[in-house]
Amino acid sequence: MRIILKFFIGLITLSCFIFSCTNQTKSTKIKNTQIDHDQLNSYVKDSIDQPLKLNQNFIENFNSWDLVSAIESTTQIKDKETETFPFLFEMISLELDKIKFENAPEDLNIPQVIGRFRVYKTNILKINSIDLNIKNFLDYKNNLKNLISSHNALVNMLNLTANEIEEKNLIIQD
Repeated sequence: MRIILKFFIGLITLSCFIFSCTNQTKSTKIKNTQIDHDQLNSYVKDSIDQPLKLNQNFIENFNSWDLVSAIESTTQIKDKETETFPFLFEMISLELDKIKFENAPEDLNIPQVIGRFRVYKTNILKINSIDLNIKNFLDYKNNLKNLISSHNALVNMLNLTANEIEEKNLIIQD
């Protein structure tokens, strides 16, 4: 009877030891996959270009088009905390899914704008699909840079197009 009792006590002690070691290993893994948001915040502030803003002429003439709100959201990226990026990119992605170039104003339904829009949308979808963790931290940072670059190219083209439209309207009025 004593042998059986010692066997059960030894078995319980051994299982407690094994169970506590496996729990400790799991918590270590969780800590190693988390990213340092302070480091990402400083990267965004220091290494990412300032997103361009749409000029007021464009906003006044094309504010009814859904693209304006998506672009305005991306423009504010440097003012946001990186913890909110997944939510921000999800929101922009949903806004971009609604945009159809068949509904675009005629003046903006040109290859230069459509091409830049597609690159911008691709970068939003790409960064939105990445889980932000330590394994893909470098990819995430590169995709952030690519996103701002494509955003700036699109905004620059939209601003140029808006200026051309305004100049054309001034010439027609004279």
